Amino acid sequence: IDTLKIRNLRVDYEKKLIEATSNFPDESEFHITLGDWYIEREEYKKAQSLFKKLHIQDENNDKILYKLWIINLELQDFVSAEYLLTRAHNIKPDNPKYHQILAEIKYNLEKIDESIELMEKAVDLRPGKFEYIEILGRLYKEVNNIHLYYKTLLKLNALDPLNAKVKAELAKLKQ
Repeated sequence: IDTLKIRNLRVDYEKKLIEATSNFPDESEFHITLGDWYIEREEYKKAQSLFKKLHIQDENNDKILYKLWIINLELQDFVSAEYLLTRAHNIKPDNPKYHQILAEIKYNLEKIDESIELMEKAVDLRPGKFEYIEILGRLYKEVNNIHLYYKTLLKLNALDPLNAKVKAELAKLKQ
């Protein structure tokens, strides 16, 4: 199966994966690989069907919930996407990526206070992750919490002292 993908024989690759899922219905690896293939090809309904079956088999698999979240997001079912990622987040509360993505969803639903709380937790879990601190800083700026915005800029500056964008923002605030 892997050789078919490497050789870019897409139709044969998909056929073999479908065959593998039929011959080995309990092997989730084949189902996941086929579902990922459908996501890559933007065939979200097919992928959704596969990942829903996998979810029924293992309701506490955060990675399957994450894949379903991606699919629902692409299908623009934001309510389901929020629910699925919240479930994945509850299963693996120490995954900072779930905090960051859920914060983005909350932000888009205009729940900015919840978004800030989630990003604060993501930064607590990964205090050296520039991207998380930067997002948190933008949220502080948006709600006009200049004190916390300034503190995030200082953290960013400590992580990347050559970042011109951060230096410019710090200079603006010092004026």
